[in-house]
Amino acid sequence: MGLSDASRAFTALHSDGDALGVIESGALLRHEPQGSDADAAILVSTAPSDRAQRMLGFGAALTQSAAVALLALDRPQRDRLLADLFSPERMGLNVVRVPIGASDFATRAYT
Repeated sequence: MGLSDASRAFTALHSDGDALGVIESGALLRHEPQGSDADAAILVSTAPSDRAQRMLGFGAALTQSAAVALLALDRPQRDRLLADLFSPERMGLNVVRVPIGASDFATRAYT
């Protein structure tokens, strides 16, 4: 039983510091960078018969310093960033981890 077309699909994203952009999407299994990185080919392979823990999703941590940085943005910038991160048409993050207590990225020690 082979992989479905949907499970072979990928979307490569990049950021130039000002905006998040889709650089390519298509069928998986080999992506070969062009130019000076041509020797650094990335191979992604799957073994559907191997069972491991179930993937819940992809996300990021929302630390105190991340919240401070988000709130420092004006409303349109913040809305654009959150849409870039969580929209299914962009990065599609669907999990957020919130640390309990101060983390390495806290603005002050409080635990």
